[in-house]
Amino acid sequence: MKEVEKDIPLTKEDIEKIKNILKTMKFYDFKINRHYWIEGIKDWPRHGVELEKIKNIFNKTELITMAFKRNSEKGFCYTLHYKLTEFSYIKICYFFDKEPIEIFNAILIDRNLDKAVLEKYQINLNE
Repeated sequence: MKEVEKDIPLTKEDIEKIKNILKTMKFYDFKINRHYWIEGIKDWPRHGVELEKIKNIFNKTELITMAFKRNSEKGFCYTLHYKLTEFSYIKICYFFDKEPIEIFNAILIDRNLDKAVLEKYQINLNE
């Protein structure tokens, strides 16, 4: 069994590479991982984020302010933080190393992204 790592912040260069990938994609290019759904039942998202929301936001790369990767048993899971408002953001988790690219999860968070990242990772997004 692989050891699961903690979140590793991506460099600005890596974030730009990911943004360039997302800009060229259409929503139907992605596979939705079974984990996205509670017990694999479609139309019952695990964290309440409907696919329509993901469809409308995944390639709005200007909203991505932070990104992390984590080694899991299924490969690297990339979590992109999309800042929606001052007090809400959405985390979308992707498997970029799979073909087709998979959307693993999405979580809507009602909290200030800058403050959350500073507290958890000691990273100031405003620098």
